[in-house]
Amino acid sequence: MEKNTKKSTSRPKNSKNEKNPFLNKPLEFIEIQRETLNNVPTSNGFQSRRETNISLFDSDTGAKLYKTQSFEKVVYNLDEKALKLLMYICLHLGKDKEKIHLTRKKILPLIGMGESSYYAALKSLVQIGIVANAKGRANMYWVNPHYIFNGSRYSTFRSSSTSAKDDVNIKIVATKHITPNSKNDDQPPILENSSDTPSYGFEADD
Repeated sequence: MEKNTKKSTSRPKNSKNEKNPFLNKPLEFIEIQRETLNNVPTSNGFQSRRETNISLFDSDTGAKLYKTQSFEKVVYNLDEKALKLLMYICLHLGKDKEKIHLTRKKILPLIGMGESSYYAALKSLVQIGIVANAKGRANMYWVNPHYIFNGSRYSTFRSSSTSAKDDVNIKIVATKHITPNSKNDDQPPILENSSDTPSYGFEADD
């Protein structure tokens, strides 16, 4: 009787115990402890109870790249030098800042290129709308917040309007209703396959 020599087509099991190799060094966070004084009902009425709520925040700050389809297309068309300059902007853009000061004497030693290559890279970022020349100060550039921002875009770019729906700088693209039985209440809505980018009334050529 012939033995069954058919090879197994089952896939190897993914090890759930496998650890991310980069976590051999722990991630760093800042712990915020907020104390509140609450009145708790008891058999004798109410009793004051001090409670502590703990929140953790990332200790590292930096610019965020927004995953829009238009940004993905322009990034893939950048050459190596323009990508280096883009990384410099991401790493050095200030908290809640709309502009960045780009000086070649400071940048060139870091990214390792000559002046002609630097200006060519900067021209590429201007042409595709990642940065734009700002008036009033030499080497100052607006940074397109549709693509890159370090901080809260809503807090920074909202107008004086009391309602987000009436704010010319804000566009509501999704609404999440939270009920007591909702799961993952702390998670923002995820927009799948959407090319619609929130408009903040701030374009690269402003």
